Amino acid sequence: MAVAVVVLAFLWWLMPGGNGSSPAAASPGQGRTTTGSHPPPTTIGHPTVPASTGGATHHPGGKTPGHVSPPPSRPTGKPGRTRPTGPCDAAKIRLAVAVKSRPEGAGTRVRLAMSTTDGSTCSLGITPKVLELRITSGPATIWQSTSCPDGLAAKSVVVRPTPMTVYSYDWDGRLSPDACSAGGPVAQPGGYWAEAALIGGEPQKAYFEVTPHG
Repeated sequence: MAVAVVVLAFLWWLMPGGNGSSPAAASPGQGRTTTGSHPPPTTIGHPTVPASTGGATHHPGGKTPGHVSPPPSRPTGKPGRTRPTGPCDAAKIRLAVAVKSRPEGAGTRVRLAMSTTDGSTCSLGITPKVLELRITSGPATIWQSTSCPDGLAAKSVVVRPTPMTVYSYDWDGRLSPDACSAGGPVAQPGGYWAEAALIGGEPQKAYFEVTPHG
């Protein structure tokens, strides 16, 4: 019996942990299982980063750092707006007249469209010495700018290769061939012509009607 006790004591001494001074004692944290009373160690300063989805990093607002969108481009100028290179030559200007029919006594507006025939852009000062206007009906002259030069407004216009309306004047719908008086009789219903000519250029005209009331 005494031999059995000695053998058991010897085996206990050989078992790991049986003697606190054993050189094979495990270091703290190695080979041990943490129980519920001791929380797992926490890594400080290294927060857990969630796995990215789709292999791309998402940024608030959908913007990628370091990427700046270029500002929208601004138009550098309107096409066909070339500056005038000098004064116009009336012989190289194409003139067109446009006018609408109007009721008796209402008068009408006559519009003049101009364009250059040589592809240039030029400036034209419209004065009674440069432009002549008339309203006619058959052989009769109903109104003309030479009899009332003050009624023709002076204006500087730019003429380009593309036709556009650059000048207009209003006829009051009355017969006043030899004066500026607005007290002439009202032009009667019928067919009329609005005529225009640049000094040195070909005259042009357009047909319109004075229509009866009602």
